[in-house]
Amino acid sequence: MSLSNQKEEAKEEEGVKWHRSERSRTFQKRSIRMPDDADMEHVKARHENGVLHVDIPKLEQPSRQRTIDIQ
Repeated sequence: MSLSNQKEEAKEEEGVKWHRSERSRTFQKRSIRMPDDADMEHVKARHENGVLHVDIPKLEQPSRQRTIDIQ
């Protein structure tokens, strides 16, 4: 899973005889390793108030219950 963010910022100042303009661009990327039992088909993500929430459900494992007959 990989997350990325790109930000562009512009700043302008004006004076009597000069004009200056600055622009900066940053690129951020984060990667996290997913567990083997993650259900990648049903991963959900949302961005809320500057916080990224990622829900990663686990794959359902078959039940290991078995019945033993008592004689």
